[in-house]
Amino acid sequence: MAESKKLTVKAPVSDADKAKRAAEKASKFIEVAQKRVAKAIQSVRLIGNLATPNYLYTPEQVDKIISGLQAEVDTIYEAFKAKKSKEKVIFTL
Repeated sequence: MAESKKLTVKAPVSDADKAKRAAEKASKFIEVAQKRVAKAIQSVRLIGNLATPNYLYTPEQVDKIISGLQAEVDTIYEAFKAKKSKEKVIFTL
């Protein structure tokens, strides 16, 4: 016996609903970003605490730590830039 497929039709989304959803996404971004960036800053400060006489380290170790952190920041920056470049450009003459 063949199964029949059900087609569902989605109701069109109004501009008001789109605006509301966009506002919710923007609000959620701010909420999550503030928490995550605060945690990241705290972690970086803890790494900075390693630069005391209590620890023995080489310049190569320091360079490796800084390079790792900088590479990750660069990756994040590129991810945000890539998002912006996907925006549609409207051509006009």
